[in-house]
Amino acid sequence: MTRHEVVHICASPHLDHAAARNVGFRCVWIDRGTGRTRLPDYTPDATLSTLDQVPVLFAKLRW
Repeated sequence: MTRHEVVHICASPHLDHAAARNVGFRCVWIDRGTGRTRLPDYTPDATLSTLDQVPVLFAKLRW
């Protein structure tokens, strides 16, 4: 498995997005509406509001 095959699913943009960016993982942010904002220099591959949306996203993107 390569780092490009890994998808990091997270809820903390500042800690998790920085790690995903630095390691080169794809990233799905679960934004539960807590008011957290993403890093100014990083955009996750997808943003969802709940974990139950992940399987649909994976099927759609063929991940």
